[in-house]
Amino acid sequence: MESKKKLFHRKKKLIICITGASGFIGSHLVNQLSKENVSIRVLTRSTSNQFHEGIEIFVGDLLSPSFNFKGFLKNCDVVINCAGETVDYEIMKKLHIDSLAKIIKFIERIFIDEGKRVQLIQLSSVGVYGPASNPNQKRIIIESSKNNPIGQYEITKKMADDLIIKKGKDNLFSYTILRPSNVVGLRMPNQSFNHLLKAIKNKYFFYIGSRISISNYLHIDDLIEAIIICAKNNEALNQIFNLSNDCPLSEIVNKVSYTHGQKSYHLCLPANLIRLFSSLINKVIRLPINHNRINALVSRTKYPTCKIEKTLGFNFKKNIPDFSIEYLNSDND
Repeated sequence: MESKKKLFHRKKKLIICITGASGFIGSHLVNQLSKENVSIRVLTRSTSNQFHEGIEIFVGDLLSPSFNFKGFLKNCDVVINCAGETVDYEIMKKLHIDSLAKIIKFIERIFIDEGKRVQLIQLSSVGVYGPASNPNQKRIIIESSKNNPIGQYEITKKMADDLIIKKGKDNLFSYTILRPSNVVGLRMPNQSFNHLLKAIKNKYFFYIGSRISISNYLHIDDLIEAIIICAKNNEALNQIFNLSNDCPLSEIVNKVSYTHGQKSYHLCLPANLIRLFSSLINKVIRLPINHNRINALVSRTKYPTCKIEKTLGFNFKKNIPDFSIEYLNSDND
């Protein structure tokens, strides 16, 4: 593998430009990349953000009509696009598609003017494959599986992926599309993982439908490692990689239960009953369990990572059941 990992050891430091650098994933990426032999330029909307010394800060907003894409991408070798919106539908399209189109336009210009082919690393989502038609359906999803996104976030991510693949055929830039599952880590903004672990710890967790569902999680450290490997390794160019450290939900449940001195046995209630209860109660008060969360808890979908493992030599370093204990022992409230 060493012959494939030469990019960060060139005499001239690579210039890596990162969007979404202040977010959960972006900030972890910047922190790790600061330990590598690269020059880092981060995009931020606020001058108050604190980054490591030596990191070039470019203040601006991708959504602004006057944003200086040329200035941000000047002399760039690798663009890592971590910018994302999960709440505002209108912003999703502008950020995930329109802004990306402008980035592509300017990195194509770099090739036309300088003959340098920039690599674009796109942070996508396994959500582009869409949910199973039957939540209890056993599925194996690989990179060539059909895309069928449902939610607006997933739809715009698919449109972004399609744009990159289409434009990439002109051979004016290189790309790598990473499709992670649910990213977890200390101080993460998403609280669904927290709710699950607290339910197990506090003895009010129960299985829904069956005890054989699959959890699709990915630790932030493994995601960052994968991104950096993709930037180092020429074998990642013009490739799509799924990334999910799948495990049976029961492994997380048993690990947390055992650690807290509980019996590993938990009730298993009918899925239809829980769906009816959830739909009725959520009209009155908001519960941490809803239709989408129930689908996640009964899911039997797996996202094998054979491709990135074989192609780039990637290996997971963070076991999700073990991290569950680390998370509960940390101050995440």
